[in-house]
Amino acid sequence: MKKIAISLIILSTLSIFSCDDPGNDPSTVFSSLFVNRSQIDPGPICLTGGVQIDMGFDQNQNNVLDSNEITKTEYVCNGEDASSHPFVVYTSPTPNESDVNLSASLRAVFNTEMDPDTVNVATFTLKDQSSSSVSGVISYNGTTALFQPVEPLKIKKKYSFTLSSIIKNLLDIETGYDHTIYFTTGNATALYRANGADNGTVPVDGNSYDEGDIVTVMGNEGSLEKSDHVFIGWNTRQDLSGDSYADGDMLSVIDTNIILYAMWAEKYKVFYDGNGADSGNVPVDSNDYLYDQDVTIKGNDGNLVKDLYSFTGWNTEQDGSGIGYSAGSILKMGITDITLYAQWTELPKYIVIYDGNGNTDGSVPVDNNEYMETMEVTVMENTGNLLNDGDGFVGWNTAANGSGIDYVAGDIFSMGTSDVTLFAKWLFLVYLVMDTGQTEDYTTTFGEDSDYINVPDTRSYTGPTQHSTYINDYTTKDNVTKLLWKTCSEGLTGAACTGTVVAYSWENAKTTCTALNSVNSNSGYAGRTDWRLPAIEELETLPDYGKHDPAINEVYFPGTVSNQYWSSSKWAGSTSLLDIWIIDFRDGSTADPSATVEAFSRCVAGPE
Repeated sequence: MKKIAISLIILSTLSIFSCDDPGNDPSTVFSSLFVNRSQIDPGPICLTGGVQIDMGFDQNQNNVLDSNEITKTEYVCNGEDASSHPFVVYTSPTPNESDVNLSASLRAVFNTEMDPDTVNVATFTLKDQSSSSVSGVISYNGTTALFQPVEPLKIKKKYSFTLSSIIKNLLDIETGYDHTIYFTTGNATALYRANGADNGTVPVDGNSYDEGDIVTVMGNEGSLEKSDHVFIGWNTRQDLSGDSYADGDMLSVIDTNIILYAMWAEKYKVFYDGNGADSGNVPVDSNDYLYDQDVTIKGNDGNLVKDLYSFTGWNTEQDGSGIGYSAGSILKMGITDITLYAQWTELPKYIVIYDGNGNTDGSVPVDNNEYMETMEVTVMENTGNLLNDGDGFVGWNTAANGSGIDYVAGDIFSMGTSDVTLFAKWLFLVYLVMDTGQTEDYTTTFGEDSDYINVPDTRSYTGPTQHSTYINDYTTKDNVTKLLWKTCSEGLTGAACTGTVVAYSWENAKTTCTALNSVNSNSGYAGRTDWRLPAIEELETLPDYGKHDPAINEVYFPGTVSNQYWSSSKWAGSTSLLDIWIIDFRDGSTADPSATVEAFSRCVAGPE
């Protein structure tokens, strides 16, 4: 059964290849080993008849196997295999074929399966017309051997390839002859290779080129794509070590095909990181960059903010130990993506210090806040009830001598670039010698108060005045001292100061006066925020000793009770410092009761 199968394969194979003869001669196949096939009758060679196969080489290259060119005769009998040696039944290129593609692979088909170990670079060889060997890669499968030249062949050159006589079949039988064919190459072509692309197609150049012809390089017409890469042109080497070309470039054909490989450069990105920012957005760079390409650094376009810090630029390291960049500077792209981290510098912190500026009692307010440049500072009140004998507290100033900027409680200023000291500002009242209002003489000696009517300072008031916005607020202005008094004693209201007057302890009296600064939605009573309990020197400007019970001008201060009114000043002679100066408006006399008793109060602001 095995011999029958073999003979059928041989006959079938020969029949197939005889049909490929362009001259339609059933006795000739495309091979340097020309084959004539003829039927033989039953006889001594083949008892049941068979096929006689004459083989030989076309020495005169007339594409006919002449009788003198027959070198071997084989017989394939019906039902058995009388052939002792395998042989080649087809090659490509065919014998003496011309205009062969320069990138073609060489192919040989045997009549039976061969031992692949015997088909190798030593037994399947290719030579140029100077008999120099051409390198190639050989593969074998089934009955077919392939020779792929490492480099394209040369333009219009003659080549020969040979299959050695020592190639064996699986029965360890050699062919017994060297099978050689000759062919001639044609013109060159320009070929494009995708070189790892994931999508798209390579451009096709349908032209044929002779030596010296000019090739115009094509572009990426087939939209080749490779993941995470960008197409940047073509190169004559797959590893991009050759010459590079762009769309429209021209190159000259030398002696072989031009093969151009797509060049792919990795795409890199630049990312920005807020690095702890509390608000805002990092800039976004949507560009793809190639190695060594310039990157223009973005600024803080998304207004990144980190509380108590200022933005100072970008750095390649989160902790700032890398390379720093500022907006508009240039970075050279490397071979990886780059992340730039926002850099933050802690803002300088400043404090506000309050100075009593010579106070004799009380304590300065303490602002425990830390402020950065441009932050708003709200000026504090005299919460520690600063006192300075002989003087009246009227606010704060940035200079100890009062030559700086004035502030009162509730004012707002922007912090600068240094600590701020606010000095208590004192109104010096000791120089004010008011007309006492006394008009009666008690002796005949000149020099009594009655002898100095309206001397040295004539009393003058304006009020009660209703505030234009806060219509329930009434004030009386002393036109001499410029102090602004609340028209009514605490507890009374309106222009006529009606209601029930209220007595307070000294501490509560001070609190009641400073509380006026936060009324009217923090705009203060009558629109002022410097209300306080008056110093004794301020309070002493009110008694009118020409009047009694009460000893004050009631036209401007209606409802004043004939009783004791608190000052903010302590009596220095007190060992406990808890005795406070008061004025009794029954007769304008002074006293120094304990701070724990209750008395009445009239609040003051200014001077204006």
